[in-house]
Amino acid sequence: MTLEVEQKFHVDDRQALERKLKEIGATKTGSMEQHDIYLVHPSRDLPSTDEAFRIRYDSKETLICYKGPKQPGKVKIREEIEVPVPDGHIGDLRKMLSHLGFGERATVNKHRETWQVLISGTSIGPITVALDSVENVGEFAEVELVVEEHQADEASQQISTLASRLGLTNREQRSYIALLLANIG
Repeated sequence: MTLEVEQKFHVDDRQALERKLKEIGATKTGSMEQHDIYLVHPSRDLPSTDEAFRIRYDSKETLICYKGPKQPGKVKIREEIEVPVPDGHIGDLRKMLSHLGFGERATVNKHRETWQVLISGTSIGPITVALDSVENVGEFAEVELVVEEHQADEASQQISTLASRLGLTNREQRSYIALLLANIG
């Protein structure tokens, strides 16, 4: 099973964080506008089961994504299944899901810059650091690895170590959709 292992942090000084990333040899790998459409299930309350179902699109790709319940711990670990949607078919996907009874709860819009950090002495990596400016929510850094289940503990440790090196201390456990709904609700 593939797991997403990540920790999110509030960022007060993005430029300082970018300088630290450069100092440790991180490489900037992308910059994009991302849009995450969170879906509601017709007969199941996904937030109450700590699951998420969304469509993510940007200028490069569209993905449909399921996120399973979070496992206990200070670093967020959860199953993540992403399936690419062929170019030009996001409208068809949305129409199909609507016909099946899925509704659109809200859309999280963000500008994301991605960085890669190579970690020596480990079989996992590189670690992705995403710097996110989330509309109506704020500035964040997500430190993330996608690993196999047997690598989750090592990934958690590597993420915590990197976050400390970067001076990231203001953890945020809530998802962007939860933060958005709290701010607009």
